[in-house]
Amino acid sequence: MNTVQLECFLAVAQYLNFSKAAESVSITQPAVSHQISSLEDELGVKLFVRTSKSVSLTREGVMFISDAEQILKIAGSAKFRLSEKPEDEPVRLDIGCHNQAELNVLPPALGELSRLYEDLLPSIHILPFKSIDNQLKD
Repeated sequence: MNTVQLECFLAVAQYLNFSKAAESVSITQPAVSHQISSLEDELGVKLFVRTSKSVSLTREGVMFISDAEQILKIAGSAKFRLSEKPEDEPVRLDIGCHNQAELNVLPPALGELSRLYEDLLPSIHILPFKSIDNQLKD
């Protein structure tokens, strides 16, 4: 299942017309038909009843509308979130320690991490053990 299939499905569901759906998603009508057929094959159900004069949603098609919308929304927000990170934004790393012995082991590890991530920005917090434990549980 891919986003093109889902966009085609939602367009056909909206217009109940393959030609109008094709115009709305800017691909050809045969390409829309192919995307719908491959989606139906993958799902193992028919999403539309097609006749020479009309197109209508099956019961499964009606049920699938909200799923398709949610999948596209999640995919869109993930794409947006990943594209919004500026290249010069540092990689933030919060580290909790509760005593000097733990602080003493950090320099070698941070040195290795800074070689891997040039824009590493560590933030070290000295906290009581119980606070660190609670934060990890949360």
